[in-house]
Amino acid sequence: MLTGELAGGPATHTGGALLVVLVSSAVFLTTLAVVASVTLAAAGAIAHDVYTHVLRRGRTTEGREVAAARRASSGVGLVSIALAVLVQGGNVLFLSALSLAVAASCLLPALGYSLFWRRYTRRGLLWTLYGGLVCAVGLQPSGPAFSGTPLALFPDLHLNWFPLQTVVLISLPAALLLGRLGSTLGRRRTPVRPPDRPDPVPDWRGRTDSGGR
Repeated sequence: MLTGELAGGPATHTGGALLVVLVSSAVFLTTLAVVASVTLAAAGAIAHDVYTHVLRRGRTTEGREVAAARRASSGVGLVSIALAVLVQGGNVLFLSALSLAVAASCLLPALGYSLFWRRYTRRGLLWTLYGGLVCAVGLQPSGPAFSGTPLALFPDLHLNWFPLQTVVLISLPAALLLGRLGSTLGRRRTPVRPPDRPDPVPDWRGRTDSGGR
């Protein structure tokens, strides 16, 4: 619709109609690629992790795993369609803000520490990921994008005790701090033990290196 207005409205010339078709096709293909990638990733995780390693405990074949992936793709698609129908007409800005907040609070500190800090440990990585996830998921439902405002997901509820619209202002520094603390506290100092000295070997006279017999 925006492209149509920019092209001159409904009664436009051939060039404007071609522009509308090209932009609409690009948007459709981009959306289709994103939906397909997310569906395949979810189906692969269900088939490989849940079905193969949890339910079957590794005792399965490749054909069964492929069949499980196909059934999981169908199930994920049906659940996604049902959720889309349920939230039709609602403000889903909360979901996009939540996804961006989780990505910024978990991935950005972990990548930054991994690339630019050599003392970053495994414990610091776990503290960064879990801490940023808990802060983002815990604060986002308490903000004005979730309830209490006309443009919120649930405008009739009043759970917005957190005043900021963007929770990344709190969750990102918290994740950075937790990663620093986890790496610092988890670093163990092991005392340097001197190497074991071998027993002195006597020479042909029966004397050792220290001169004893």
